[in-house]
Amino acid sequence: MDGFAATFSGGWKPSIKSFAIEQAIRDYLLTLIFENHFERFPNLRVASVENGAEYLPDLIKKLRSTSNKMPGYWKNDPVETLRRHVWINPFWEDDVDQVAECIGADRVIFGSDWPHIEALPEPLDYVVELKNFSDEDRRLILNDNVRELITLRPT
Repeated sequence: MDGFAATFSGGWKPSIKSFAIEQAIRDYLLTLIFENHFERFPNLRVASVENGAEYLPDLIKKLRSTSNKMPGYWKNDPVETLRRHVWINPFWEDDVDQVAECIGADRVIFGSDWPHIEALPEPLDYVVELKNFSDEDRRLILNDNVRELITLRPT
């Protein structure tokens, strides 16, 4: 084990691995949108788990910029396509208010896999991070969004 866990045991220290952890998911989501996968497969849903969410504002900025440079390339607004097809499980230390602003509270999902670095020892301690959300949005984030994600849709 490389010590990349919540206890930082085994001599773990910051590295390129920890610095660039979100680049792969950002590039993957960009590729799905650029290649029109969600238009070709309208029932496709993607959950980004254990990737964090700090990349979202930049991803959305890049999608908007590309859309403005290439009018007519997409049938639908690529940012709205992202918001319709992608669910995000932010790291506990991510700004969940910003994540919901980017993707919508109905696409934020809660999860924990303690003792990994992206989890809390007591998962429900995360509820404190949702203090700015309505009861309805807290219920979405903590429970109902996952139910929506895994509900089969007709083909």
